[in-house]
Amino acid sequence: MDGLDWDDGPSLRRTIKGNGFQLGIGAVIVLNAVLIGVETEVVGADDTNASPLWFVIEVVFAVVFSVELALKVWAYHVRPFFSDVANVLDTFLVVMAVADVCILSHLGEFDSGVLTVLRIVRLCRLCRLLRLLRIFRELWLMIAGLASSTRTLFWGSSLMFIIFYVCAVFLTRVFGKDSRYSQNEDLQRRFGTLFQSMFSCFMLLTMEGWPDIAEPVMKEQPAMWIFFVGFIGFTSCACLNLLMAVICDNIMTVARHEERDAAELAEEERCDALEDLRRKLVALDFKGTGALSFEDFALAVRDPGVVSSLRGLRVDSREIGDILELITLDETSDVSIDEFLYCCKHANRCMTARDILSIKYEFIALSRSMYSRFGDLERKLLDGCDASSSESEDSKNVGAHDDS
Repeated sequence: MDGLDWDDGPSLRRTIKGNGFQLGIGAVIVLNAVLIGVETEVVGADDTNASPLWFVIEVVFAVVFSVELALKVWAYHVRPFFSDVANVLDTFLVVMAVADVCILSHLGEFDSGVLTVLRIVRLCRLCRLLRLLRIFRELWLMIAGLASSTRTLFWGSSLMFIIFYVCAVFLTRVFGKDSRYSQNEDLQRRFGTLFQSMFSCFMLLTMEGWPDIAEPVMKEQPAMWIFFVGFIGFTSCACLNLLMAVICDNIMTVARHEERDAAELAEEERCDALEDLRRKLVALDFKGTGALSFEDFALAVRDPGVVSSLRGLRVDSREIGDILELITLDETSDVSIDEFLYCCKHANRCMTARDILSIKYEFIALSRSMYSRFGDLERKLLDGCDASSSESEDSKNVGAHDDS
């Protein structure tokens, strides 16, 4: 198969979803973001006198992302591809990059308003970093876990706000508004108003400089250490850790769902690759018997399309000989296409499955051999019985002749 056609969609999709392609695109995105930062540092806000090298770099990135977009549209087809919001956003960014290189960069030299639009468009290129969330699974799991924890975070934040409010009212009434402490600058600065008291409670939660907050209070009321220890223990140690535990549990739940979806998607891809391989093998079955010879399979594994389909089934083309030996008695017999596809589908799922498959077809081969041998033995026994009966009849005839 010399060129790409619409039937190469499954193979191209497997290539695009492969780790090599994804990591390569991720590296290009990171490099693009780094160069944007370097350009910002070197050129500054006024980019009218920028070096032509930066323009060439932008052209290169625009070409790379345009080619990637074209390959994805080719692999997934137009309607399924644009049904995903993330793909629509990616297309928008690519179109903006091409417009920046082809149109806005030239108009900006003459119109200051277009120059402002150009700067905004170039800042939008940083949004491409969001694609890293889909390329790198760990980042995606963290964001998905946080998104699924929004309800818990909301109610947890509400609980913390209630605690802050109650404690702030208590501290403001006892220390901020008490005439006995009106001349104490530390207490007035920390608890003079309700807002100041809530901010001090927040600092206690973060445990940032909490001794500076607790010390002036404990000088006036030593027993307040109970309040501060209880507040820090309940909010910082209990509530925050509980929220973190909920978030981690949601991340693990999302990870399990992702693994299940990935397994289902992998199974769908294996089915697509299996059907693709079936079509290509049936095309080689010129006799229409549903079986191919060893020579036909040797010819098939040289076809790049067949090799790609086998790769989608995680079967190395060099293992074809081993699979054929499992399901045939000798190299002179034809191989059923359905049996071959069954082996390709199940052989490499795990070592146990492959061992069971080997035992199954060895048993079938042994059964066929035993049936053949029993048939030969039966024929020999029948021939022997016929010969012995003939001899007995001849001896009877000879005895009768002698009597006569």
